[in-house]
Amino acid sequence: MGIAAGFLLAALHMSGLATLTHTPSPMGFLSAILNRPKNERPFVLIPVGLPSPDATVPAIAKKAVSEVNGDCLEKASWPVTLRLLPPNR
Repeated sequence: MGIAAGFLLAALHMSGLATLTHTPSPMGFLSAILNRPKNERPFVLIPVGLPSPDATVPAIAKKAVSEVNGDCLEKASWPVTLRLLPPNR
């Protein structure tokens, strides 16, 4: 389901629409409001609309790896080797 939501978001973006993902917890209130059966559970709200003509997107820089969790990096043994699992496992 998450991959489908990602494709939907990408398609909406490519269509020129603005989106916002919202995952409130707990989400049970939405099932009650929409009177949905218990076997249907919402997992994300995606408001969609036309962006304002003067809308801007903030330029957010990625953190350096050392800023993410320096403690883990200091304790890890470098170089890290990855072991591939055989196919059909």
